[in-house]
Formats: sequence, structure tokens, C-alpha cells
Amino acid sequence: MNTKTEKTTITLDDLLKMPRRELLQLEKDVAEAVKQTSVTARNATKEAILALAAESGFGLAELFGGVGTKLPKPKAEKVVRYRDDKGNEWTGRGKRPGWVTAFVDAGGDLETIKLA
Repeated sequence: MNTKTEKTTITLDDLLKMPRRELLQLEKDVAEAVKQTSVTARNATKEAILALAAESGFGLAELFGGVGTKLPKPKAEKVVRYRDDKGNEWTGRGKRPGWVTAFVDAGGDLETIKLA
């Protein structure tokens, strides 16, 4: 359509005269341009903040106390709820392992292998 250096004003009447296909392409182009300018503006702001902080002798963690940094969640401790005489273990969560299914199918009661 136009190069980046050219500036034109498109009126609603101009848009109404355009074929639908061109309008849809224009819509995609505008959405991409908005996305790119947003990213560019965010990056410029970030660089300006980092430069100002460094210029003043601050680190971001010192200014913001590590806000926004994601710490890994500690994994939940595996709690074994069932154990057979062969040492097989099951937490009671998720699909039953084969040894539990075989035990129950053979007439075993889960309560007999349940840990206190």
C-alpha cells in the first residue's frame, strides 16, 4: 500500500469503498503495526529505566525488591499411602498402578495395604 515514510489519511468513506478482502488485510496490517509499536515502546521504556537505574547506581532488585521475578514452586512432598509386602508404593493419586489393580482383582482390600 504505502511505504512507512508516506503519511495518508484514510477516511471512513475511503474504507467503505474498499473491497472486503483489502479491509481484512488492512485490519491485519494495523493489528501487526500496533503490536510492533507496543513492543518497541515497551523496550524503549525498559531500556530507559535500566539506564537511569544504572546511572544512579541502583540495581532493579534493589529498587523493586525482586518484584516480578518468578520463583520456582516447591514440589509437594510425595506422600505414600499404600505399600504392599514387595515394597511397591502408591500415593493414591492418579491412575492405579498395575500392582494395585492386580491386588484388587485378586480379591485384595486396599485397606489392608493402606499406611496409617
